[in-house]
Amino acid sequence: MKIVINYDLMEKIAEAKYGFSLKRECKIVSATVAVCYSFFSVLNGVAMNSIDFQRWLVSLPFYAIYSIVLATGLSSLIRGVSGQKEMATIHLDDLSIDLNSLNIDTDVDLLLEAYKYYTEYECDHDKIIPTLIQKKYINIPTTDDEEVSIVQKHMIGSSVYTLSKGRKVKQMVGKLATNHI
Repeated sequence: MKIVINYDLMEKIAEAKYGFSLKRECKIVSATVAVCYSFFSVLNGVAMNSIDFQRWLVSLPFYAIYSIVLATGLSSLIRGVSGQKEMATIHLDDLSIDLNSLNIDTDVDLLLEAYKYYTEYECDHDKIIPTLIQKKYINIPTTDDEEVSIVQKHMIGSSVYTLSKGRKVKQMVGKLATNHI
């Protein structure tokens, strides 16, 4: 049986712990800054003479990076940490109920202690456009002081994540044994 979610489990755990997702904030702010600077590039291209516009284009990467860093910090202060932390905790609570259907007895506090121990990528060539699939192997503590391994599969570029039971099996490499007499 598989559980389908629309978020990365490890990012949601970090968000529940710290109340902030740097990756998500940077994505939102970077897109906004890119749209704004492209609009200003058109306006400055029309309004400035060519030498001033070239100087402005040379300094544009510096201003863009500065704007992204500043806007990320300001957005985290304005939006606040508590709301994101509470929503992440609610998502983890719902997930713990779903994990109980897989016979994984856990709760929110134990989910916060989960950790990723291996990540692998594989390419699916069966489709017309090849897709990259990410597999994260995560250990989740249970209420009976054991750890259960789950696999989080994610097709890169989509927002669908599937969780199922699974463990990374170590692969053995065979070598020839020689007898030295």
